[in-house]
Order: sequence, then structure tokens, then C-alpha cells
Amino acid sequence: MKFNELDAMEILKVLFTKMVQYNATDLYINTKRRHTEIQYRVDERIINDNNVLDNVIADRLRMILIQNSGGDINNVKEVKSKAYIKLPVININLKIQEELKSDTNTIDIINILLKKNFLHKKNKNTFFVDEEEEIKEDEETFEFRLSVVYKPKGFTIALRYIRNELKNFSLEELGFLKQHENIIHKIQNLPKGLILIVGATGSGKTTTISTFLNDIHQRTNKRILTIEDPIEITNENFEQFEINEEGEEEYRITYSNFKHTLLRQKPDCILIGESRDLDTIMTSISASLTGHLTFTTLHANNVKETIDRLLEIGVERYQIETSLRSIISQQMIPKLCDNCKIEDKENQKHIEGNKTIYKESKEGCEKCYKGFNGKEIIYELAILKDGSTDNYKIKNLENYINKEEVAYEKLLQGKITYNQYKKDLL
Repeated sequence: MKFNELDAMEILKVLFTKMVQYNATDLYINTKRRHTEIQYRVDERIINDNNVLDNVIADRLRMILIQNSGGDINNVKEVKSKAYIKLPVININLKIQEELKSDTNTIDIINILLKKNFLHKKNKNTFFVDEEEEIKEDEETFEFRLSVVYKPKGFTIALRYIRNELKNFSLEELGFLKQHENIIHKIQNLPKGLILIVGATGSGKTTTISTFLNDIHQRTNKRILTIEDPIEITNENFEQFEINEEGEEEYRITYSNFKHTLLRQKPDCILIGESRDLDTIMTSISASLTGHLTFTTLHANNVKETIDRLLEIGVERYQIETSLRSIISQQMIPKLCDNCKIEDKENQKHIEGNKTIYKESKEGCEKCYKGFNGKEIIYELAILKDGSTDNYKIKNLENYINKEEVAYEKLLQGKITYNQYKKDLL
């Protein structure tokens, strides 16, 4: 059976399976004038699928996804919701090609799903499941975040794969260096104040903030409350609440009106979701000034830009100085494949001592894409002192770690290349 012979539900099963097998973080379905394109995000690279969809089938996919994730099919602005699906356990070696020019991978997946009876007509309605639903031993449950945005003609669908295993990562497993553990614990042990985790979209801010809070809970058993839009990573160690601006007024939950409810619950730590505007960031500042350690995320590229971004949003400098206690800025870059990386003799001369550095194998191997496999975190962090927001003073703080220091250590550990260190970061 070929891809274009499948119906909408069967196509979804193949796309989700393909996404998981490629270890992709995102799946994109983009309507064009005559057809619909499919793309995957793998290690921050966009990989195009050779298969295209008829626009009628794509619209059917849209409706199935919205209906089975609790979204509103009549919302013509943006649909944001969550879907839980089950897939059969399979372990096949898929070589990722730049444009997936060969359809072999798709056919292999279709044949396996057919053998496991997962594309059988009777299984059409057992693909989407509830979060708590029990599954068989040879099946797995996966969590996806759905966003559907409408264009003048058509729509674009983004599906983010929420990895359950990330919920139990330690900070070191996320990529934070062991030698920085003390300063990270200083941040976590602050009695009150605002902690900002900043970075671009897809830089892992949500995973980092969840791991920070989980680590606090495990070490100190503090009471942690969150208010998010939407809840991205569920964690039973937290009391989690979700923004709901629809329905009758008395049942609506917004950042501003829920703030007092949160405080009456006597939390030790508070997470206020992504700070997108002045209302959200002021909710975070207000919570931090009431004597709570408050975490939130913000789109900014580094520590310096964070202060500028807050001022640009409309926060007064005195409000920043009285509330902000720490900034952690991070970005993700492709990680060298341990299986096929090779010594970088050309750039070894730039390294002091006898530590060997590595570069990517251009051909790659069966475990990677062009010499890279996975992502590596590069970060900058600072604990602010005496309410200073002056960027010169920040960079001369005792508790300040810059990205160059982190990147150089990752270079010596063989996780990134010299070119990444010089060009992508500095």
C-alpha cells in the first residue's frame, strides 16, 4: 500500500509514527494553492517530506485533530489544544535524508503498521486516547500540543511532541554543567523574587523551568503552583492551573484575576506561564513582590537584551530593580554524533593543553543526520545584586556565567564543533 492510497485517519497514524521514529520535535502541515506540504523539525533543521497531500485530505486532518483534542472547530483565529495518541511499539532504523527523496521510509512504516493491524478499519477510533487511558504492553502513549492558524487561503498546523521522559530529567542531563551546580542552587534557594528563563522559540525554556521546579520540589518539598496557557508539561509534583478566557465571566481564568487565588493557596514557588505582554509580566512581578519565588519565561536572546525587552514591553526600571533576581538565557544548537564524529586536527591549534576537539562527519551515519544527533544547550546566567539592571555591572557580578565559557567547555567535551563555538555563538 502507498501513502496516497490511505484515508485521512490512516495518514495521521503514519505521520505521527514517522515523527516519533525520526525523533522530530515538531510536525508541520502547510496548505498551498494546489497541495499541502508536510515538514518535520529534527535537531532544529526543517526536513521536507517527499509526500504531499491533497488539500481536501489536509482539511479532513485539520478537523480530526481539532475534534479529538478538545479544540473548537469554529474558532477562525487560532486553535490551541492538546492531543494524546497511542502508537504500536516499533523500533526501526530510519535514515533521515535531507529532503526524504525516497519514499522507502514511509512504505516501511505503512507495512509495519499493517502487520500490527494498526491501519485496520476497525482501529480508526482507537488512535486518540485520554491521558489516563490504559494501553496494551505493545503500545505507547504520546502527548502532542496542537496549534492551527488560519491564512487568507488555507491554514497551517503545528504539532509539538511533548516528551514524557523530559519530565524526569536532571539539570545535568539537560546539559547544565556540573561545575555550575552551586550557582544554580543559589538561584533555586532564593527566598523570593522573579526568575526569568529567556530564549527564542524552541530553545527549551519550558523544559528548563519545569526541571528547575521539579528539582526544587525533590530537594526541599516546597509547594509549587503554576498558571499556564496552556499547561505544556504536566507534573504531579505541582498544582497546575490553565488559563480559560471563554465562557461565563465568573468561571474565566486570566493571569490577572487568578493571581489573588494563587496567593491564597500559600505557595512557596509560583510559575506564571510565558510572559507575552505587560499584563502577564506585571502579574509575575506582583507575585514576586509578595514574598514568593516566581518563575516565568520571556522571548529574549541574552541577559542584556532581557532588561531592554522588559523596558520595551512597558515595565518601569524601578519595578525591574525591585523584583528581578536572576536571568537564565539559553539556546539550542545541533549536538555532534558520538558514533561518527572525527578529530578536528585543523582547529586543534586554537586549543590550550592536549584536549582533543571534534567535528562532524559530512556523510553522517545510521544514527544521525550529517554528523549531528540531538541538541545541546548553551546558556548564560546571572544572579542580580543590589537591584542593578546596568548591563556592565551584571557582567562583572560574582555570580555570572557567560555563554562563551559554557560553549568552550562543551567544545572540550566533544559535544559541539569549533565552528559552532566561533560562528554560532560568539
